[in-house]
Amino acid sequence: MVNRLTTPKEDRDGDTLQTGGANLDPKSPLLWQHVHTLLIGKMCRIVEHTPVLLKVATVLLDINELTSDAGKLFEAGALRFSHGFIAKEFEERKDGQSSSGGVPRFNITRFDIVEESAVSVPSNTDAEVELF
Repeated sequence: MVNRLTTPKEDRDGDTLQTGGANLDPKSPLLWQHVHTLLIGKMCRIVEHTPVLLKVATVLLDINELTSDAGKLFEAGALRFSHGFIAKEFEERKDGQSSSGGVPRFNITRFDIVEESAVSVPSNTDAEVELF
């Protein structure tokens, strides 16, 4: 699969991740819904990494029944991508607070991506599967 893993679009928490500052290991695991014990695949390579887009190629591994089910859900267009990351450099956004209860919002300028996940609802709505 080729997917848009992240963009600088504001996510549902009101945060922005500056895509150019993403540090990514192209051998990152693909997890089911961010659960570290439910491996379903792995990242193969970075396809494109610009200030506005991080696109990667990912493969499902036939290692359990969940992987088969995930493949069917991807094929049906029911899954998208998300990623887990560690923020390395960030600042609080000065343009107010998020609409979800006054929680501070952040602009994250440098971050390490530690995993990607197959999810039903991603935080970044630009995280689309482009090719299955």
